[in-house]
Amino acid sequence: MKNKKILSFIYTIDEKINLEEITRINFFQKYLEDNSLDNLVQIIIYINNYKITKAFNKKITILENEKNLKKTDFLYENLEKIDSKYFKLIKAKDKIIFNWLKNLIYELTNTNVDLIQHSFYKKYKSGEQKYNNKKLNLLTHNTIFKTKKAIKNKKYLLTDIKHFEFQYIGMAFGIDSSWKNINIPYLIYNNILEKIKKGKINQKQKEEYWNDLVILLNFYNKYSNNIDKTFKPNFIKYALNKNFFNTRRQYFKQIKKEIKIKKLKTKIWIFYMIFFKFKWLTF
Repeated sequence: MKNKKILSFIYTIDEKINLEEITRINFFQKYLEDNSLDNLVQIIIYINNYKITKAFNKKITILENEKNLKKTDFLYENLEKIDSKYFKLIKAKDKIIFNWLKNLIYELTNTNVDLIQHSFYKKYKSGEQKYNNKKLNLLTHNTIFKTKKAIKNKKYLLTDIKHFEFQYIGMAFGIDSSWKNINIPYLIYNNILEKIKKGKINQKQKEEYWNDLVILLNFYNKYSNNIDKTFKPNFIKYALNKNFFNTRRQYFKQIKKEIKIKKLKTKIWIFYMIFFKFKWLTF
């Protein structure tokens, strides 16, 4: 029978995972068992290195990513295998605050919205943790997805997103969706941003980033009427980088050239994002 469990935590694992992260996931599974939550909460790992699977608790569900697929591609092929009402995409470096889990499960048991955004703590390189209760658009580190809705909307998932795949997953599953915001900070988000080092970005990387940005902007432009307005994407800031363009005007011209924008509101929004909202990134 499908949807016996309430929530699945889905980890995306590659060969870069370290012993501390493996231990954290195994301890999470043990906690679920010791507190009789394993009948409600499931841990799923999709992994591209068979040898690493032996390091995990045998009760954890392992989905082997033999084709080394991107997250969007792998989700497309495996959504129907998620045996829970809701699922959460999570990284091994992030940490679950166990004391909040029962509150979270109770909330998910008694709601039926498609998307749930939750508060969380953000951890910085200095070790400092800050509480965050802001709506952060459709980003996976603060969003829980209803499985049935995701399966229904998986036709919107594209297969060629690489650098912005987390943002795109949220947007694709958020079309014509109901949502709510909950104040249950059960997650410590490890905010160690993977930055492109200045001077090390090559032409191929530039083209990849730009192509992904164009895909997302075109997607937003096409479906903006069906995506809740509180979820306006902020992915544009990731490409507002002096490694890509020398001036904001050059950036804006390139977007106008490659993105088919008919709605005046969308044009104004993009203009605002480029010239007023975000600062240049210099990494």
